[in-house]
Amino acid sequence: MPKNKIKTNRRAAKTFKITGTGKITHRASHNGHKAYKRRESRNRRLDLERTVGGKTEKRIRLLLPSSF
Repeated sequence: MPKNKIKTNRRAAKTFKITGTGKITHRASHNGHKAYKRRESRNRRLDLERTVGGKTEKRIRLLLPSSF
């Protein structure tokens, strides 16, 4: 049994989700309030979940050890 367990970063656990296929998703930024000031098409685009890739994905996987 390993001596130390790696803790999950709680901020990352609340921000990112792991899909069934193993991809990491998150919500778009700039989506908190004052939606009436933006175009509807932009608001629809911001509502979509974004996927993370590349080196950023590797860093996030280190923060979420128990999810994999």
